[in-house]
Amino acid sequence: MSDADCAPDPAAVKRALSRLVDDDPLARGERALESLPVAAGFVERGGLADLRTVAATAEGERAVRARQVLDAFRAFWMAARSDCPDQFHRGRDTPLGRDG
Repeated sequence: MSDADCAPDPAAVKRALSRLVDDDPLARGERALESLPVAAGFVERGGLADLRTVAATAEGERAVRARQVLDAFRAFWMAARSDCPDQFHRGRDTPLGRDG
């Protein structure tokens, strides 16, 4: 039997790794920050509750990352609110063109 016969199937390895990542609320939350439709799906499927659990129970860097993702979702929610005071503001009359 050669080493090639014992080598794992790359597609099977990718599927197994994908399942590990997909089961992790923190990894799903971080990926959700990259796309509005993915973020909406994450929230609709209860991802924020799962992420809050990670933030409350994890330790070290994992807890910090979970809180950062929760903070990002909170900022998105605030920006989406129509009465958010920081969504739009004047530029203090500072010209932004090249001549200014």
